[in-house]
Amino acid sequence: MKNYTRFMILSSPRSGTHMLRTSLNGHSTIETKSEIFNPDFLNNEPFNKNTPAQEIIDNHLFCDYKPLTQAVGFILHRSGASFGNWPDLWSTFEADKALKVIRLTRHNLLRRYLSYCKMRDKNRNIPLKPRVFTVQELKQEFTRHEAEVAAFEERFSDHETIRVSYEDLCHDYQATMYRLQLFLDVPISPLKPHTQKNSISRMDQDISNFDELREAFQGSRWAWFFEQANMVSGKASFRLGL
Repeated sequence: MKNYTRFMILSSPRSGTHMLRTSLNGHSTIETKSEIFNPDFLNNEPFNKNTPAQEIIDNHLFCDYKPLTQAVGFILHRSGASFGNWPDLWSTFEADKALKVIRLTRHNLLRRYLSYCKMRDKNRNIPLKPRVFTVQELKQEFTRHEAEVAAFEERFSDHETIRVSYEDLCHDYQATMYRLQLFLDVPISPLKPHTQKNSISRMDQDISNFDELREAFQGSRWAWFFEQANMVSGKASFRLGL
């Protein structure tokens, strides 16, 4: 009998999904799948991008688990990741009102976008080097991301929800994991992320025209992104590579 809490981690790339997933999987009663609907992650799965979504949900996601399992979830990115042949997937999960939603975000959109660009270059075997962003490019990216998050807030507004940020995970990890365990209705256990500590670079070293951009964004709602140029997560309980 499938008597467990079902949940989805709704996020965007480079927002701490791996840290959160591995942390939850460290709990003895939680099973957290990765991006089960991303074809790039299906090499070892008994289905593919052409398998009907409902078949995956029923037989491979929210299926039978060991008796002690009390919560089962998965990651789904709003955008920026590969997607299979499931045009009605969002509507399917939106209609499932019992599905709990962990809304994972990253407040500093400049750090998120920089990290995303570096990851994209690495995947394409492009040598990493300081880059130049235009003011217009960043404005478009920040506005696009904010609109995307707002749209999904509305889409899943009638689902039971908890909001968590990358910054919460980095700077207040234990309290954040405590809140999540209460939300998922599982026994409280001490958890830790299974994330390798990578070196964290400074934005003013990774962005060649950083000072120019910081001046251009003065007075905007995004100005604080640039004031954190020298602030890295080194003071956090745990670090993530940027």
